[in-house]
Amino acid sequence: GMKFRGLNELARALMATVAVGSAQAQVVADLGVHPDPFLFQTGTVAAGSFADIYSFTVPDGFDLLGSVLNAASSESLDGPVSSITGGSYVLVGAGADDTFSTVDDTFSPNFAFDNTTGAVLNATIGGPGLYAYVISGVGSEPNGGSYGLTSFIGPSPLPPIPEPSSYALMLAGLAAM
Repeated sequence: GMKFRGLNELARALMATVAVGSAQAQVVADLGVHPDPFLFQTGTVAAGSFADIYSFTVPDGFDLLGSVLNAASSESLDGPVSSITGGSYVLVGAGADDTFSTVDDTFSPNFAFDNTTGAVLNATIGGPGLYAYVISGVGSEPNGGSYGLTSFIGPSPLPPIPEPSSYALMLAGLAAM
């Protein structure tokens, strides 16, 4: 819809930056409003380079707090190996204009992932608005690979409430005037 203007442009621009030029945006999906507190998304990728894009909205009154991305393991003679190599992801914020691929977009650092990063919380942080996770890498098994994304939101911090002792001081100060 109208909210996700620029998402295809974002996909094309990011495809150009993926190390392997043959990467296809296999998934470009709008997940709607980020649930409170967790958004879970799994992806299955074919063998070879991929880039998947998931857009979503953080609702008013909430902040995006972080995310975890883990590739599935597959068994090898040497034990479990990651089914995705060169895995990385980035959080893109659409900015005040709610449009991707414009001058006010924001980008998190690029976070690496493999089959050992299931407990690594990355600081993908932002206030209410439109965002996209862009996940890329190489499906390294003959049949590709898979991953699981978990994203977290929480209520925006409320302004601090004065302690009763501060009220007492304030009243004492007013009384002194």
